[in-house]
Amino acid sequence: MERKNVYIYYFSQILLFVAASLFNPVSYMFYMDNGLSASIIGISISILWISSGIFEIPCGIFTDRHGTKNTMILSTGLSILGLGLLIIKTNTPLLLLSSFIFGVSSAANSGCLSSWIVNYLKSELNETFEQSIIQKVFSTSNIYTSIISIIFSFLVLQIIYKINPKYPIYLSFIAYTICLLFFFLIFPKRKRTQKEKKNKLRNTFKSYTKVISKEFILLSIYFTIPSVMDMGPVNQWSIVFRDTNLLGVIQVLIVGSFVLGNWMVSKTKIQQKDILKLVIFDVLLIIFLSVTDKFNKYIPIFFFLAHVVINTITLAVNMSYFHSNVITDDKNRNTLFSTFSFLNSLIVGLLLVFQGFLSDVLGMSNSWALFSAIGCILYYTLHNKIMKKSN
Repeated sequence: MERKNVYIYYFSQILLFVAASLFNPVSYMFYMDNGLSASIIGISISILWISSGIFEIPCGIFTDRHGTKNTMILSTGLSILGLGLLIIKTNTPLLLLSSFIFGVSSAANSGCLSSWIVNYLKSELNETFEQSIIQKVFSTSNIYTSIISIIFSFLVLQIIYKINPKYPIYLSFIAYTICLLFFFLIFPKRKRTQKEKKNKLRNTFKSYTKVISKEFILLSIYFTIPSVMDMGPVNQWSIVFRDTNLLGVIQVLIVGSFVLGNWMVSKTKIQQKDILKLVIFDVLLIIFLSVTDKFNKYIPIFFFLAHVVINTITLAVNMSYFHSNVITDDKNRNTLFSTFSFLNSLIVGLLLVFQGFLSDVLGMSNSWALFSAIGCILYYTLHNKIMKKSN
């Protein structure tokens, strides 16, 4: 198998991950330090998710028709625009507008590179292709990106943000500009026949109407629940642990936990049927975190890091299973995955508003525990139903 495209995939992910890691770890703090409340920030994140959901399917169709290269150019260009608005001024109107732009950018990027490399591997390997190959490529990519970006995340949280809160957003702007140049100048352009171009919309519509069903919606909800359980921790951890004065160290440990989770996926053959046990264990970790947060500011960190490992494994196995077992139409993979991402974004986006409100009323860690417990119950119900039908 020619590995050039696999290396391009790895490098593309590294660039994007570094660009995001320069601002994302401090974004929630940055907004609060500019006078915005948790409710407003929650609304902005909700707008990001909902706009991402709305544009998921159009962006998937765009990718299937015009290729991954053009889609990634569009995505990075929009990220640059959104960051540019926040650099000009960080207030409520511009934050909400930037969130909408980031949502469209996220929709364009969502599953784009992963679909591209899956289609490449399937075309190269043919009958020898299997889910474990996808898991290995995805987990290897995650390990590479984590190890490289860990340095940037640590510097941003522990040093750069303290020097000047605007420096991280400047660096992220520059990094996304480098990404744009990479996708424009280096990333390969897929060659398609004239017949493919003419028939693409018709084939996409047929595949789309076939896949949308009650079962597909249930699967989408099922695969979205781990994201719902993580939407509080992933967005608010820097505020919960800010008093420890160890945010840079915690970020390093988060990335280390992320690497550990992906290493475990790559070295073991964890199957979809095993994920329920991990989800139940995960909700217990979040509950313990919420309880210990009342009397100690350091102990919850250990439960949080264990959550990162478990959630990483869950999401990695979910996505590899989805690509190998749920989506079978390679030609319209982006469109079909975007349909799932639309439902995923819509669910998380709507719940983020409520989660932000509960964070102000109940406290952040308490809202994490509440959403985790509800998510676990729903996941348990759907898991048994889906696995029974799958068997």
